[in-house]
Amino acid sequence: MIIFTADNGFFTGEHRIPGGKIHHYEEASRVPLLMRGPGVPRRRVFEQVANVDLASTILDAGNARPTRAQDGRSLLRTAADPKATINRDILLENGPRLPERFQYYRAIRTPRFKFVRYGNGERELYDLLADPLEDRSRHRVKRYNRVERRLARRLRALQDCKGASCRKEFRE
Repeated sequence: MIIFTADNGFFTGEHRIPGGKIHHYEEASRVPLLMRGPGVPRRRVFEQVANVDLASTILDAGNARPTRAQDGRSLLRTAADPKATINRDILLENGPRLPERFQYYRAIRTPRFKFVRYGNGERELYDLLADPLEDRSRHRVKRYNRVERRLARRLRALQDCKGASCRKEFRE
């Protein structure tokens, strides 16, 4: 099996950020993932996956059993079956021990929304269908209040999850 991926992206002026990559915006958080090998047909899959899925996928491909609980899930079934879905929220975070010029955050990304909570309590909410460039936070828009509350609860659950609780499915 061959798996190709990359480190997170780098800003070149997007969102008025001159450089770097320690931010939650799509330009820094999305990475390519290409897989080929036995059980992985040639096709495109647009499911939301995370780096934690790679270990589970490699173990599955090698018919190996993990010795520790896996936070990720194998991508082999999703790659092979066009009807298979993952339906999982993704946790995004940077470290709390960053230089002062960077704001610590934890965020949750779903296929439609991204909710960000910063270390100082500030927050952002993006509707990625209506605003794929993340230009306008909806965290102060009343009709998004219920979405924000649901995502905040899910973010709290994800930030300390272990094993199967990290793989819990969602429905938007």
